[in-house]
Amino acid sequence: MKNQINFKTIYYPLFVLFILLNSNLVVAQQTNAEKIVGSWVFEAEASFSSMNKKASDFMNKNPQLKLQIQSAYIGKTITFLSNGNYSQTLGDGAKSSGQWKLNGSTVLIAAPDGAVFSYNFNLSNTNLLLTAVHEQGKSVSIVPNQYFIKI
Repeated sequence: MKNQINFKTIYYPLFVLFILLNSNLVVAQQTNAEKIVGSWVFEAEASFSSMNKKASDFMNKNPQLKLQIQSAYIGKTITFLSNGNYSQTLGDGAKSSGQWKLNGSTVLIAAPDGAVFSYNFNLSNTNLLLTAVHEQGKSVSIVPNQYFIKI
């Protein structure tokens, strides 16, 4: 009977390994609020290539304006802190700050002057997409889909 397989010795370690692996998955899951915290750098190629044709044509017909817009966006970084503070540094060095909060699939950014900017967001690993939410009567973003990479 020494050649009999002892199922307890084989399956018990596998069962323990299974439990440990699955418990790590549960612990590793983060909320969107936790995932968005950190600093993000603007991804110019994806963002500018997703502009609508009308805006793209307008920028191409106005090279000075195109250069101004690109210099503001290229190198732009945004930071979401866990305490709700937000900061942004544009590629041209201009800085702004405010408060942020999530509301479902929307991130709301409130500037010190009381202006609130709404963006639908999509998070995946180290990528963030912010899509400007336009309300009637408010200005339209020339780069409505802004792609970011976590730094």
